Amino acid sequence: TVAKYEWDLDGNGSYETAGGTSPTITKAYSGSTTLTAHVRVTDPHGATGAAGALVRVDGVRPVISQLRVRGGSITYRLSEAAHVTVRLQRKVGRRWRVVRVLHQNGVAGKNRLVPNARARAAKRKPRRVRYRAEATAVDAVGNRSATVRLKVSAAAAKKLRRRR
Repeated sequence: TVAKYEWDLDGNGSYETAGGTSPTITKAYSGSTTLTAHVRVTDPHGATGAAGALVRVDGVRPVISQLRVRGGSITYRLSEAAHVTVRLQRKVGRRWRVVRVLHQNGVAGKNRLVPNARARAAKRKPRRVRYRAEATAVDAVGNRSATVRLKVSAAAAKKLRRRR
């Protein structure tokens, strides 16, 4: 049985956070940092034990920039490696409807996404159709980028939607 947990969550060597009898604790950090967090455990007889672990805090959201749709491919830049989701959308009435969703594990820097051939072609083309691409990125620790939107020509949208 454990009588109490004490935590050093800023890596300075002092156990400033009492955790009571719960073996878990949460703390929000501003920005990014790397530190060694420690926990000290005391049993009902007064004996103690301590352990530490390296903690990397990533508080920076990935940034998508230079989103472009040309021909049948999509290019963009990322500030850091992240999983990218691009939604091709068509305006129907006042709403945007998803036509196709594309995924890629992007790297820091330039990326190119070429859709595979599994998409189905549209059966008929309505007149004056508006399209857009909407991209978001999520890094390895769950930080989500701001959504980036881009108008897409009907010709480019057709290439992204059709079979190859």
